Amino acid sequence: MYLADDLTFCTCVQGGKHKTGPNLHGLIGRKTGQAPGFSYTESNKNKGITWGPDTLWIYLENPKKYIPGKYRSNAWM
Repeated sequence: MYLADDLTFCTCVQGGKHKTGPNLHGLIGRKTGQAPGFSYTESNKNKGITWGPDTLWIYLENPKKYIPGKYRSNAWM
């Protein structure tokens, strides 16, 4: 099941630890590459947009196009 697999990559629980991806709690309203304690790529840190419903959907449709550059190896991408 997709949801069960997805839970191994990220969490959205307040105070939860980062996994393969950063903790997504508080994502809306946060700038790209800014979750404290997560190691982001330079391209993600430098994108400079603030996450909102509109930017999130654009990103989810094609992450590598929206934030070009080097990516970590993530099975979900």
